[in-house]
Amino acid sequence: MKSNIDEWWKAPEFKFKEVMATTQVQQVAASPSPLTAPPRQSVRMKRMQLILQKALDVSVHAASLVDLRACLESECSGDEELLAAFFPPPSPERPEHHSTEEVAAQAVLSLRQKVETLFQWLCETHDVDAELLELEDVIQQGEERRLRQVTAQEDEKKEQDKEENQTEKEKKEEEQEQEQDTASPEARIRAERLRAKQDEHKELEALVEALEARNKELQKVVEEKRRVATADVQRMQRTASQLEEVSHLAKDYATAP
Repeated sequence: MKSNIDEWWKAPEFKFKEVMATTQVQQVAASPSPLTAPPRQSVRMKRMQLILQKALDVSVHAASLVDLRACLESECSGDEELLAAFFPPPSPERPEHHSTEEVAAQAVLSLRQKVETLFQWLCETHDVDAELLELEDVIQQGEERRLRQVTAQEDEKKEQDKEENQTEKEKKEEEQEQEQDTASPEARIRAERLRAKQDEHKELEALVEALEARNKELQKVVEEKRRVATADVQRMQRTASQLEEVSHLAKDYATAP
């Protein structure tokens, strides 16, 4: 673990500086002038950057909760020089606690900057944004083509239905005109009489249905009144029986010695 920390502390720094310098040069060379429009960025690239930022935020928060000094002291025990490189001796102006927190914060922020810079460098090296833009353009073209096909099919179907309806309507009108032209006055009179009889039959059926409904309602009313009357008669019979029984009891009581 100690050798890994030494390698991390010393070796990647030069490479990181190279990547930083290359990225800065590329950014300066690719930075648009104020008069030109900013380059278009793919939606998926923005989404990847947002995910990276969220992940780094969570990682930085989790790393801020770790006691860096205790962790390094347990891993680098016996190597005072390496510990001094990480944590210089405290001075009166800078207490040890604040110095440790500052070193930990700087280390975490440095790692975050390395990750962001390496991510940007890898994306620019492999033209990730350009590939994603091309992919999104192909997807959009496919969606537009599919939408045009669907719209064309719907328009064609509507036009076909409209033509069929128009043809059917014209055919019916033509048949009606032919029937009217070929029909004799006697046939027209018979048709009118038949139509009148059919209308009268429909009216009679409606009247019969209304009378049947009214008859059912009256039947319900009669049954309800009959039920009430039957209940009243039964109640009066019970009352008469009770009065007769009371009368017998009164007579027996009066004739008793």
